[in-house]
Amino acid sequence: MFEIAGALETPLALDETTSNRTFGHYARFLIEFDLTLEMRERILLKRKDFDFYVDVEFEKLPHFVTHV
Repeated sequence: MFEIAGALETPLALDETTSNRTFGHYARFLIEFDLTLEMRERILLKRKDFDFYVDVEFEKLPHFVTHV
């Protein structure tokens, strides 16, 4: 899971539901990143036999962020 979050920037923590794998169709991370850089809407994950994209959604952004 941290490999996925690391593709964006620096992962700091998982939420409890994600870390316990108790429910959900998505993972939620706390990530530290540079707000002056472009925020990606999806990332490419490469695996041994196939590659696939994962959509990214940001929550609780500061009001001054205008380029999501």
